[in-house]
Formats: sequence, C-alpha cells, structure tokens
Amino acid sequence: MKYTLIKGSFHVVGQSPDGDSVKFRAANPDLWNNINTDHREAFQKTFVSENGVVTLRLEGVDALETHYTPPSPALPSITPLGGTGALTKPPTARNYSQPAELGRLAANQLMHLIGVTAPKWRVFGKAVYVSEASINGIPVKTKLMDTIPGYIVTGDIERNGRPVSWIFPGTTPLVDGASIPRDGLAEMAPQSVNYQLLRMGLVYPFFFMTLPAVLRNQLASAVREAREAAARAAGKPNPPANLWLLDRSTQGVELSSIRVLTTEQAIFPYLFRKIAQHFQRIDLERQRAAALSGVPVSDESVPLDGFFNDANPHVFVISEQDFLRLDDVVEAKGTTLRMRRGPFDLVFLS
Repeated sequence: MKYTLIKGSFHVVGQSPDGDSVKFRAANPDLWNNINTDHREAFQKTFVSENGVVTLRLEGVDALETHYTPPSPALPSITPLGGTGALTKPPTARNYSQPAELGRLAANQLMHLIGVTAPKWRVFGKAVYVSEASINGIPVKTKLMDTIPGYIVTGDIERNGRPVSWIFPGTTPLVDGASIPRDGLAEMAPQSVNYQLLRMGLVYPFFFMTLPAVLRNQLASAVREAREAAARAAGKPNPPANLWLLDRSTQGVELSSIRVLTTEQAIFPYLFRKIAQHFQRIDLERQRAAALSGVPVSDESVPLDGFFNDANPHVFVISEQDFLRLDDVVEAKGTTLRMRRGPFDLVFLS
C-alpha cells in the first residue's frame, strides 16, 4: 500500500469528535487524489458537501460508541388491524451509546493530544458537540475557525468516505504530499495519536487485513502496555482510567437489558454495534406483537438467537495464525455474549 503524508488542520468546534474520528482540512486538497481507493465517490460526496473538511477514521483504533445509530430495519410485514398506527411508518432511528465517561475521556484526550484544551460540550436534542475550545490559549466558539495545525499519513479511504489515517499534531519537516514507506511509517507510529490513545488504554484495537503486520505490531505493543498497566492497577484505590479495567468482552455479559451495555459494562465496540442492530430488530418485532395483541412490551432482554445471521465474517486469529469465522471466536448463547479471543488477537478481513 502507498502511504501519503498530508498537512492541514484539525477542527473540533461545532463538531462531534470521538476517540477514533476527527475532522480535517488538507492544506492542498489535490493530494487526496494520490489515495488509491474503491470509495472515491463516497469521499467526494462528503468532501463537496463539507467544503473540503473530511472526517478521518483513525487507523487501528475503535473507541467506545458515543452516538451510534444502527441502520433502520425493514418494516414488519404485518401491521395492526385497520392498517394504521406506528408500525405503518418507518421506525424511528435510535441512538445508542456505550458507558459515556470513558468514551468522552477518549475524545477529550484526542483533542488534548492535537493541541486543544478546555473543550466545552453541548447537548442539543440528540446532537452532542463541542461548542467551544481553546487553541493555543485562545478560546474559539465559531465552527471551522479553530485551525489546529497537524498532519496525517493515509493510504486508503473506507466505505463511508473517511480516510483511514494516522494522525499527528503540529508540524513536520517532511514535504506535504511525501510518499511514506511502510517501514518509515512504523518508525513514526509511536508519535501518532493512534498509538498514544491505545497506550493509555482509552480505546480498543481494531485491526484489518489492510494493516501490514509491521504497523499492527507497533499498535499491539501499545495495547500490551495498556493491559499491563491495568493489571498493575487492578484492586488499587483510584486507578487511572483504563478500559482494560472495565472491559467485559472475554469475561462475558448477560444481556438482561440493552442498558447493560449502554450504561454499565464496556465491550468491544464492534460487537456493541452488532448488538445494537440486532436489538433494534428484536425491539421492532416486540412492538409489532404488542400492537397486534394490545399487551404492552415488558421483556427488555436481548436474546441472541440469529445473532450471526446477517454477517458471520472470517477473521484471522493472530495467536493461532488461522482463519476462523466470527462465531468461532464469539459465543452468543441465550442472552449471554462472550469473546473467546480478545479484540487485540483478531484481524478483520473487511
């Protein structure tokens, strides 16, 4: 894969950054044409609509979800008698979030690492965004006026049009548009925000086959540091924030309610998104049954029957050097979900 260094500015005011995404404007937008991607159309659509400001997806990182909206499920084929009522309309999109404190901390730390201080968050309806932040000691309240210098290294754009990027604060003597070899990027990796967030234990690793082993190994070393720090801090009073102290992915969670995952326990965000999609379908079916029977819904549990029906991708298990299906490494039985392998041990093919 060819990697390109692109200089520009990060933007957070009026935006909703989180631990794995942030807005960016390239100083030379023509450099986006250097990226070889199958998703040029999706990128160009957002590039034009946002006047050259794009959302970056941090390479190798998956933060706790702070505002996830699953795709809307199809309407049920049966509607209440008379053909009227809520189930004849498209289902209302719902936002789901994981336990908020650590997700917000990851977003704040990302901003701190790129040079933002004193961010102020505002809630407006379903939207949560940064209404004000300090850049070099100067408070900024106006969207896109927070010009935060930085640069990225990227080699691909994902299906939603977001450049998959290593992000770096400040300036560099390297030339804008420089081609960065894989080994050169491996040497730069520890200075990246991606690496730092993983090392602090504020985000999960999320590895894809497009990430070369030499780069994945760099990020894996940061994850090991975070997990070792969590092991040392376990049981001690007032330990520093570290998601590996809270993670229940491999221990397993009992899904008596979706609130277990939105307010109480942290799991691998990839699985959280799949559960949110699965639960939304279940919830709609329960609404349909309640409308037909006239009996209000009382069951809040999340049964996992059919959890892998929509997608059961192959994953590469690093420790076993083998390709397995997702249902080989994730146990979904009744209302219990458990990963047999940790997130740091998996590489997703797509």
